[in-house]
Amino acid sequence: MTRRILWTLAILALAAFALAGDKKPYETFQYPKLADIQLPEVVQFTLPNGLRVMLVEDHQLPLVAGRLMLRAGSVFDPAEKAGLSGVAMEVLRTGGTSRMTGDELDAFLENRAAFIEAGSGSEFATVGFNCLSENFGEVFPLFGSVVQDPGFREEKVALAKDQTKSGISRRNDEPQSIVFREFSRILLGKDNPYAQLEEYATIDAISRDDLKAFHKAFFLPENGILALWGDIDAKKVKKAVQEAFGGWKKGGTKPTAYPAVPDLSKPGVYFSDKSDLNQGYIVLGHRGIRMDNPDYFAVEVMNKIFGTEGFSSRLMQHIRTEKGLTYGIFGGIDAEFTHDGTTTIYTFTKSGSVVEAVQAIKDEVKVLMEKGVTQEELDRAKDGYLNKFVFNFDNVGQIVRRMQYYTFYNFPQDFILKTKAAIEKVTVADVNRVAKKYWHPDKFVTYVVGNAAEIQPPLDGLGKVHPWDIAIPKPKGEAAPEATADTLAQGLERMKAAAAKAGGEKLAAIKGLKSALKMTVDMGGQMIAMDGVAWVVFPDKTRVEMNMMGMKIVQACDGQKAWVESPQGKQNIPAEEMTADLKRGYLNVLRSVGAEGVVFQFLREEAGLALVGVKGLGDEFTVGLDAEGRLAEVRYQGKTPNGFGTVVERYSDFRSVDGVLLPHASEALADGAVIQKVSVTEQSLNPVVDPAFFGGAQ
Repeated sequence: MTRRILWTLAILALAAFALAGDKKPYETFQYPKLADIQLPEVVQFTLPNGLRVMLVEDHQLPLVAGRLMLRAGSVFDPAEKAGLSGVAMEVLRTGGTSRMTGDELDAFLENRAAFIEAGSGSEFATVGFNCLSENFGEVFPLFGSVVQDPGFREEKVALAKDQTKSGISRRNDEPQSIVFREFSRILLGKDNPYAQLEEYATIDAISRDDLKAFHKAFFLPENGILALWGDIDAKKVKKAVQEAFGGWKKGGTKPTAYPAVPDLSKPGVYFSDKSDLNQGYIVLGHRGIRMDNPDYFAVEVMNKIFGTEGFSSRLMQHIRTEKGLTYGIFGGIDAEFTHDGTTTIYTFTKSGSVVEAVQAIKDEVKVLMEKGVTQEELDRAKDGYLNKFVFNFDNVGQIVRRMQYYTFYNFPQDFILKTKAAIEKVTVADVNRVAKKYWHPDKFVTYVVGNAAEIQPPLDGLGKVHPWDIAIPKPKGEAAPEATADTLAQGLERMKAAAAKAGGEKLAAIKGLKSALKMTVDMGGQMIAMDGVAWVVFPDKTRVEMNMMGMKIVQACDGQKAWVESPQGKQNIPAEEMTADLKRGYLNVLRSVGAEGVVFQFLREEAGLALVGVKGLGDEFTVGLDAEGRLAEVRYQGKTPNGFGTVVERYSDFRSVDGVLLPHASEALADGAVIQKVSVTEQSLNPVVDPAFFGGAQ
């Protein structure tokens, strides 16, 4: 091509752009209309026992998948056994069947590149499978056995309970999880089945018999919908379904109704103090709407304009980009199938901007209600929705699961297509009408999780602040028998003897302790060695500096705040755990003998130890005195690698340090397994330490 021709083409292109006016080149592009999306053909039938079945053929890949949905879930868990459905569905899979253990089931499936999985939500439980089409004849009958004949083996029940309790112990680690979880409980009430939490006590109360009863109550053919899709012949698979599930006996009872969800929320400001945070996490809102509300489609478009369409939404543009109050914010009016959803606006901001951010959000809602939206905003929101619509149909499995979901809730199977058509018809007037109708600023619940000491100006500038407790109730542990004058006298007498053995009057003069340590700690099932130095200044200050695999880790508490510093940086941590360790520590217990408010109760003799219950030093715990009268053991409920449980700390290698008998070795056990070993190489009493040495929290 010659230079002259190139210049001619360039001039023609510029002329074309000029004719287009001020439009950018990409704005002149014309796109063909998207082809209409067709739902796959579904073969549907119901077995004589009431099991509804959906079959879809898709021969693109040599794979077959299926999912059974059942009306079951956490909303049906008894309050005293909250968490039952989650444990039951976990063990339904891991426990195998009556004829095949879970481990045998794993091996069988792995050898065939197949899987069977089970899970539970709030309103339904699912069991699903996936396999090569050539293995369908082997895997599908096994899937049927898992559904109808689970083994619920005891060891898997215990494992699932331990894993659940481990999750409970970590549920306050992530502030974003806290705000959404607790916001729901504020709106619905803590006792509402949709908001109840599993606790250590409720998980401990669950037995294998409870899992079997759960299965008997909810795993009924008339209570479920089975969907199969993939490289199948519908006629042949219909026969396979009859063979695998035709013998499943009906329960003969009407499916349990979903519980009512009354609006128990009280507008106001709620706050959970978490001293380890340097940001405030915020949720505002009230109740939402149901999916069958005729205004649902207009609300969906309004949500996109206001707060759910990422950087193009008003919340992101005004609160993040213009005001610089946050890195992220979203919000809108949510809908549920069986009850009103939740209207939620979420963000996070630095502690000093919490009040400003809340007020800015309220102002945005006010502007939306009073001034409405523009045609340009409407067009952009609808285009965004419709342009992404095709991704609802990425694969046949996604489509079938969605159709199964709609069928489960008695919605039309083509509801997604009806939604597209309805969205296309939404007008500016529709959006402005629903904005005024469904936003209720006077009913706003504002919930904040953050550091009270750092939130300035304080939250009471927004109204009366209601403290909201997020503390995780500790497991009950061993219940002490009722105290009597005799057991209290015996407990005090034995503890006085132990204090005398350890140093008597010299204990009162001890203000602190410095120890050089070597230790190994269980980290993810592996014992990791480290060494370092620990300082204690009574009653509540401590600092530990450890070297682990070439890394320096510092952890400290000044009695009010605690922090940890590692190569990854410094961050605040809850102070309660560190102060609790100090209170039940060897020296502090002995120094507290005879102190006002501290009670010792003799419990019993056990395995060469005299067990004494201790009250008045924080949470109740038990100490064990050996045959020589030394304080040799402490038992308490605390964190373990598997969540909260009974921890036993055993002291040994007692040596005199300036006339005070101190243990120079210890080990901690959880459920009989060693999780920590400590060896003291050097100790000194009453080190001179600047109080600032324990500070440094952010």
